[in-house]
Amino acid sequence: MRWNITELEVNFTDIKKSQEIISIEEGGSSFKDVSKSKEGYGVQLNITENMALLGVYIYGYIQQVPFSPVYVQINGYDQINNWPNSTIYGNPIPINLSLTPNWYMQKFSEPIFLPKGYYYLVVNGSEYNPSDNSKHIWFLNEDNSNYTSLYTSRLDGTWAIESQGQPFRHKLVLSSDQSINPESINMSLRINNHFYNISDSGIGRGQLEVSNINLPLTNQTDFILPISHNSSMDLLFNLSYSLKLDNFMQSPGYAHISENNDIIWTINPEINNALDKYSVSYNFSSKWSNINVLKDNININGDVEINYGAKYLFIPNTAITEGASWEITATSPKTSFGIDVPRTEFISGQEIKFFISEPSLDGNYTFLLIDPFDDELNRSIKIFPTSSNSFTFALPSSAIDGYYIAYVYWFNGTDGGLITQFFTVIRPFTIDWTMVLIISLLIGMGLAITISSVVMVKKSKNWARAEKNCFWN
Repeated sequence: MRWNITELEVNFTDIKKSQEIISIEEGGSSFKDVSKSKEGYGVQLNITENMALLGVYIYGYIQQVPFSPVYVQINGYDQINNWPNSTIYGNPIPINLSLTPNWYMQKFSEPIFLPKGYYYLVVNGSEYNPSDNSKHIWFLNEDNSNYTSLYTSRLDGTWAIESQGQPFRHKLVLSSDQSINPESINMSLRINNHFYNISDSGIGRGQLEVSNINLPLTNQTDFILPISHNSSMDLLFNLSYSLKLDNFMQSPGYAHISENNDIIWTINPEINNALDKYSVSYNFSSKWSNINVLKDNININGDVEINYGAKYLFIPNTAITEGASWEITATSPKTSFGIDVPRTEFISGQEIKFFISEPSLDGNYTFLLIDPFDDELNRSIKIFPTSSNSFTFALPSSAIDGYYIAYVYWFNGTDGGLITQFFTVIRPFTIDWTMVLIISLLIGMGLAITISSVVMVKKSKNWARAEKNCFWN
């Protein structure tokens, strides 16, 4: 139910009318009834050529809904007495009548093959229940009959002649052997409310090929294509067809985009036989080259079709193995694009900002900022087209000095590119008043210790001098 029909080829053979209706007697307002008191009636059939009888139409109705079995059947013809004999051709069928006078089709369970000759069409009510008061009415033409030689007979325990030249109203439904060419009856096939004419391809044969249908089968378990024609009869034919169905599959993969090399594409599809003639086709970018197909880690380029001119990769059914692992690789050059960078030097705490140059490429842009220690500082993504073509990042006030690298990747599913931009970040000079206070205290303490030391030295010298003078004195 997830597939689309994209191509259809249909071949018709043995195209014939499914049936012919031959009217024997249509007029007349008289009628006879088959009931509990009249076991049945029959009308002679004059079959002029071998035929397959599919059914008959009789004109009549029922009075009151019956519960007795009444049958329509084809009997043989008694050549001596001109009434039905005991031979029954085919299987009798329950009569089909309703409460309203009309033509009612009596369809045999299987075609009855009748060679040329005489037969009888019989409405047999010999099993009528004595308590059933219903009646089966069958109209006949007692005046101005088209077939004045046909006999009618009545069943009342045994058969007896009812009349000649006053047949019951009936039509024969015959199988037809007439071959028909489709163009002669404007035979067509309808797809999506569009009619496609079926072309003649021989006597009783036709052909139709349709491409670019793209007809989804969503939520359909049966798919019906009506066949039309301007003939008043149903058709019999043999039909063979072939379909091409497409289903889009999603395969995981990735593109490796680097500064110094072409893009490396890797696809890892899951490929399994969904149908007997299942195959896989990939349309690839015009920039792709060096395509390789690996199945179970073995290169099978020789088993697949890689068409660089038409830009497709075809994996035929013969190359598909159930449960195999697949990898498809290719390379392509990077696509160039530009960015506008108003400035490249910043101070910690400032905002880095740049713009995608016009004209911008539709797709996915990814901005990565790497600090001097090769750590990712920022990652942001924009999908173009968008209202803004700028990327911004506010540097933290603690950002260290050094060179920062901005990588801008562009990717749209089939192409990619990369731009690298360097930024210089400088950390501004600031006074740490805590350190200044500590250093000042240390200097003050050092001066105090030095002054105290000088005073003590002077006092010591004065005391020594006084002691010496005392000694000499």
